[in-house]
Amino acid sequence: MRREILSRFIGLMKEFRERFGGGEIGFATAPARINIIGEHIDYVEYFKTAVLPFASDRHIMILAFRPRDDDLVRAETLAPGYPPGSFSIGEFRPPDDPDPGRRWMSYLAELGVPPPSWINYIKASAFYLQNLHPEENLRGIDLLVDSTIPPAGGASSSSALVVASGIGMRVANGMEIE
Repeated sequence: MRREILSRFIGLMKEFRERFGGGEIGFATAPARINIIGEHIDYVEYFKTAVLPFASDRHIMILAFRPRDDDLVRAETLAPGYPPGSFSIGEFRPPDDPDPGRRWMSYLAELGVPPPSWINYIKASAFYLQNLHPEENLRGIDLLVDSTIPPAGGASSSSALVVASGIGMRVANGMEIE
């Protein structure tokens, strides 16, 4: 198992350099999340004790990333059927509210439901980090994703993407992982 994971890291590093050029590369990982019982009820207050989730050691997402000198985020994946995408962190224009929670919820209410795209999960992570640090001009990243977590398979591949891209954004901007 370890040899297979190491091989994936090396392959991802080579592919990242082919797509984005040479230089230092960071890595972030996030596991699949499996619910033994209680699928999609763990966020309901009175059901919180009726769930049994665990992190899988068989399925993980690996994200290779590199900081940029601007606020552009460019994302690609090794998975077929998911086109590359990009966005600027400067697109995030939250309402003027000193409370980050209210500011974020107001932004989401104004935004509405965006068109479906895997890039939205990365965008949510980057925009939320900007929401928490409105005084910062966050740097963007180039990133490449490799995952064995089955998409739309109930193993939280979207959550893994949010977590891994959030780690990449924090590291690229010199922030601690909380």
